[in-house]
Amino acid sequence: MIRDAWRGLLKPVFVPASLVILGMIVFAVVYAGSAEGAVDALNRAITDGVGWWYILIATGFVIFALYCGLSRVGNIKLGRDDEQPEFGMLRFSQ
Repeated sequence: MIRDAWRGLLKPVFVPASLVILGMIVFAVVYAGSAEGAVDALNRAITDGVGWWYILIATGFVIFALYCGLSRVGNIKLGRDDEQPEFGMLRFSQ
């Protein structure tokens, strides 16, 4: 069962990405005050340096995601033509 889960993963991408994420989590847990300061400084640098571009790009992404979800683009079938969805809309959106 576990071998099947590893079969579709690209290990040269997955392992380093997992180590970076794990390292950031450990840093945030062990050095909570420093991590809070680092995240705050990064957020301030992004919003001060990029300003309204940051807000514009984030808003554009939200609008694009809503468009993809609510328009006919969101009805593209991601499987074979004869397959039924594994989950209904209500269960999928939870």
